[in-house]
Amino acid sequence: MPRQTANIAKLYPRVVERLIARASSDFAPLAAVVEQLTAEKSADPALAGQCLAVVATKVQAHELQGDKLAALRTALGPTLAKVRKAGNDGPLFLDVALLSASWGDAAGHAAAREVLNSTKHADSRRLQAFEALVAAD
Repeated sequence: MPRQTANIAKLYPRVVERLIARASSDFAPLAAVVEQLTAEKSADPALAGQCLAVVATKVQAHELQGDKLAALRTALGPTLAKVRKAGNDGPLFLDVALLSASWGDAAGHAAAREVLNSTKHADSRRLQAFEALVAAD
């Protein structure tokens, strides 16, 4: 990755944060960013994972609730469904599962519980699973 592109890539998590912080419940721009980062030809799993983690953190902190959370789920739904279709071995499956668990999705909840109870995952990932499960309750 060229240096200039790498520098721009570092801005994506902050861009996601700003898109969430807007007063508007229009999450189409956020969905476009996530779609771009997960699209087959231009996928950047590490960067997409960072951006999904930003969204999950905001959901877990209850910064998004009610209609705004519903709008977020609707906007990200199609992209997250594509990632889920790639299966449990996909590079973003866990990030999507943790985000989904954060907003109370049953499949995400089950995946987060599995990660929490598994010793094959890093402690940092197990902690993320725990936080997602606590936020959902």
